[in-house]
Amino acid sequence: MDVWHGGRDAALPGPEVSPFDRHPRLAVAGILIVSFAILALVAEAGLRFLVNYRIDYYTYVTTSNSTHVYPYGEMHINSFGYPDVEWNLSDKRPRIGVIGDSVTAGVGAGAGYRYTDILGQRFPDRVFFNFAGVGADGISGDAVIQDILAHVHRFGLKKIVYGMNLNDILPTAAGRDAVQESAPIKTLDYVRSYFDGLRGRSYLYNALRTQAKFALLRLGYEVHGMEAFELMPVKNESAIHDTATRINKLARALREQGVGFCTVIFPYEMQISSEASRIYRAQGIKWEPAFDAGLTQQTLLSYFDGSFRTVNGLKAFRETANRSARVGEYFVYNLGDKLDWNHPNRAGHRVIAEYLASQATDCVTP
Repeated sequence: MDVWHGGRDAALPGPEVSPFDRHPRLAVAGILIVSFAILALVAEAGLRFLVNYRIDYYTYVTTSNSTHVYPYGEMHINSFGYPDVEWNLSDKRPRIGVIGDSVTAGVGAGAGYRYTDILGQRFPDRVFFNFAGVGADGISGDAVIQDILAHVHRFGLKKIVYGMNLNDILPTAAGRDAVQESAPIKTLDYVRSYFDGLRGRSYLYNALRTQAKFALLRLGYEVHGMEAFELMPVKNESAIHDTATRINKLARALREQGVGFCTVIFPYEMQISSEASRIYRAQGIKWEPAFDAGLTQQTLLSYFDGSFRTVNGLKAFRETANRSARVGEYFVYNLGDKLDWNHPNRAGHRVIAEYLASQATDCVTP
């Protein structure tokens, strides 16, 4: 009996088509993704042995009592949201409010070792309230001044001490607005918003982020994306003038309320150490020659109206080391994921505090 096979014209099954042939673009994309993932894992593992700094130096873990634990020490956050111990508002001792940025907060030093803590120990007859975060971007405008006045009334402050970081030097609001539209700042803001949670966790992300920051520093930008106006005091004299004008305005507003005011200007490491200056220049960081000699501070002082006390912190370090300090002796330098010439370590905070306590007592007297 013959078996029928469908006749001469019946379609015969062809060779099986692989997924790569059916979807070549998806296949290539998949291969690239897998390859990238493998390379990322290898890089992540390898960088753990190659990186010689703490990738979590500027990040923290929070304990149950709202203490932020950093590699360099602890930061206690009180019930008012400031990096300080709990304040006793029934205490009748005169209160001095200290405003400023991360230097005043104690990055690189930790609670108990900041200049505000040391001053509190040296002068037990008065209380220093650490308001780090108020004035974190300097005295940038009227809103900051009003915020400071509100703190004066709320906490019954007798004096305001402004711990001024040199990167607080900024042009007028119009000038800052123009800078905010620059590509470096927009790019940094985007990266921070979506990826910075990986900063202290991923060695690969941290390494890429660090190299990007180094590139910006070499181009003359701060790590936050703004131009480093302070490093070029001749070129940026107008920005220094604008900054001094705003600080003068704050001093007048406080004086009208019967509140004292003092500004403490912190130096950069390359200004207090010849070795640091050589090392930072070798890393490609640029600044005007007069910056080493303190021209930024001198120009700032020349524009202050003379109605308030100003302490040039550069003098404190010059009297201590006269530019003979080793790199990293008084500043963080390279312990974290950036070249850090503006955060004093514990030794640096002690130099500042001792100078204020011995040479500028009027600055920290209510």
